[in-house]
Amino acid sequence: MRTGFYITAFIFCFGVNSLQAKVCKQVENSISQVQEWVNQNVRYPEIAKQQKKEGIVFVEFEVSNGKIASSKIIQEADPSLNQAALNIVHNLPSDLLKSTEKAIYILPIKFDLI
Repeated sequence: MRTGFYITAFIFCFGVNSLQAKVCKQVENSISQVQEWVNQNVRYPEIAKQQKKEGIVFVEFEVSNGKIASSKIIQEADPSLNQAALNIVHNLPSDLLKSTEKAIYILPIKFDLI
């Protein structure tokens, strides 16, 4: 069994001043840290394993002042996988989000049994 994930973030950093470039770099670092944390902490739901359920769940979440302000599933899979994906987002450590004042991310999480 293998679980994977991808983080998609749209960062426009063309023709920006040095302060904006610094903010873009902080967001890139934050994304990298979130990717690493998800890799280490994602859990495949037992019920999904037993039923051999697989799929990709896309979770959109808004970070405001370093905290998850809202989240929603924008592409569903099995309900147990959907819930596992939401749990991943809601359990993101606040220190990974602290450098983000306000941003919206899309986190596709792939649940794949191998």
